[in-house]
Amino acid sequence: MKKAALASVPIALGLALAGCSGGTASPAPETTSAKSALSGYIGKPGSSTAMTEEQGRDFLEKASKIHPDFAAPRTLQDARNTCSAIRSGVPDLTGQTVKRFSGGERTVTPAMAEQLVKLIKENGFCKA
Repeated sequence: MKKAALASVPIALGLALAGCSGGTASPAPETTSAKSALSGYIGKPGSSTAMTEEQGRDFLEKASKIHPDFAAPRTLQDARNTCSAIRSGVPDLTGQTVKRFSGGERTVTPAMAEQLVKLIKENGFCKA
């Protein structure tokens, strides 16, 4: 009885190792995050400058036509900050927008800033 049990160990071990080879095993399901790539940039729902995912994607698509760098999600944070400036009635909104959206090797002109402000107002998330 003892010999029969010991004889089955190599067989069981061989089967276990064959199963671990990965040849026919199905891949583990990928876990997806409930947060999208934009979630950190669109604002918390209910905040005065929050936008929906759809508004965020639409804004980035249109802003990237003003400058290709504006396709980056961080642009949404700048847009939300500009919305706050619009709502507060900041004087020299164009100048503030130039400063806010310029950075690195990208220089935003006053004409570009005016296009961005218009886009922010038309997008629907910024209710002045």
